[in-house]
Amino acid sequence: MKIAYVITKGTWGGAQSHVFSLIKDQVARKNDVELIVGQCGRLVDDVIKNFPQVNVYPVETLTNNLRPDKVLITISKIRKILKQSKPDIVHLHSTVAGTLGRIASIGLNLRVVFTVHGSSFTPGVGRKRERFARIVEQILVPFTDRIIFVSRFDQNLWNTQLKGFKKSDKGIVIYNGVEDKGYFPKVRNTDILELCMAARFSSPKNQELLINTIKNSSFSNQVHVTFLGDGKLLKECKKVAGSNNSTFSFVGAVEDVSKYYESADIVMLISNFEGLPISLIEALPLGKPIIASNVGGIPEIVSADNGFCVDNTQEAIKRCLEKVISNPKLLEKMGENSRMLYEKDFEIQKMVNKTNNVYKELMG
Repeated sequence: MKIAYVITKGTWGGAQSHVFSLIKDQVARKNDVELIVGQCGRLVDDVIKNFPQVNVYPVETLTNNLRPDKVLITISKIRKILKQSKPDIVHLHSTVAGTLGRIASIGLNLRVVFTVHGSSFTPGVGRKRERFARIVEQILVPFTDRIIFVSRFDQNLWNTQLKGFKKSDKGIVIYNGVEDKGYFPKVRNTDILELCMAARFSSPKNQELLINTIKNSSFSNQVHVTFLGDGKLLKECKKVAGSNNSTFSFVGAVEDVSKYYESADIVMLISNFEGLPISLIEALPLGKPIIASNVGGIPEIVSADNGFCVDNTQEAIKRCLEKVISNPKLLEKMGENSRMLYEKDFEIQKMVNKTNNVYKELMG
């Protein structure tokens, strides 16, 4: 079996980590693998370093900010690669790659799989964008053999927003999986509550809300927040945080968030909209409580058992932090429940096995 993976960015993030895990698994199964990618970066570097047998095809015009005059050129480039390499399955990741990759695959003798890492018409992206994205997906569903959702939230969104999709029986939920890097429950032994948030400083994340919440709280001297990640809004967030380094630390982009999560009391993620963020899933095997925005698929990772899903208001975030500050024992039980949830639903082997079963089913 030969699989071609297509993704817009070859840098690093949740979708890229997901693709790398699938490539690693398929190589181990002795299948032929190819990677078609737009922007190069860590994903491409790691694939070339670890799997030299994988052919990598850069398509420089495949970007998230695709100019209208580049659309046909990009589709033509992807189609040319697919016609030459003749994969049995093309597996598409990210909205732009999912859209252009499906158009490029029309009429070719291959099976098309599209993984939705976050619906392009999810609430919060804007009404015009939602409407346009629904039209595009309605057109492309007939040219897709299987659609994999990383959250039940997105599956339900498609079932209710796209006419006839539920009846097509093309959708399946396969949760993202992460490697088990050890169980590191932490019992607080200081007066400072250590928080950690790993996310790019760009939409849809909202580090600024968390910063302002803590600055305007009565417990700002009892909390320390470590921010992991970079992005266009980093400079602005540093400005909002001010010079108080005893409360806020900005580490920048890191290759392994678990090293920072290990020493955290709570993992945070404040976002305006989400799919199913791997940055939160990575907290589960470590045994970390989570406080995160009540958006997208996050309630499938975070519940009252292992943390708090919060509205995006300063008052809601403050209430949760006040609860754990006044009741440190609460964190211990939440951490245990995070670990149990990981073992139940989010082990990496479960993800790759279920995905491989999709491939085998499509190949008959």
